[in-house]
Amino acid sequence: YDAALTDLKDLEEELLKIATFYINKHENEFKAHEDPATAVDRLTVMRDLLECEYAYQDAKHEVLYCLYEIYDHSLDVAEQEKLAQAMTDLMAARPKLDFTVYYFTEAYAAEIV
Repeated sequence: YDAALTDLKDLEEELLKIATFYINKHENEFKAHEDPATAVDRLTVMRDLLECEYAYQDAKHEVLYCLYEIYDHSLDVAEQEKLAQAMTDLMAARPKLDFTVYYFTEAYAAEIV
């Protein structure tokens, strides 16, 4: 339970860092305009990030479910160990974000497919 709470706190911090990076990136681009209409909508950035993260976690859940079914029906102990390691690695996996792109949604989409 404590490990799950720590993992959640780490994920929250990572998501905040990602959102902050893209908010700062876009604010710096729009500073030259000095037009309030071009201001970055922080709530939209956070909503987009949470939606992407949900889709990413949901896709991992679907794959984990399939791997678990294979694990459950496997009779070979060595194969079960490989599957257990693959499931553990997948649970710990994070999307690979390219911070040079305009926005993070494409990177998340590439990880889901």
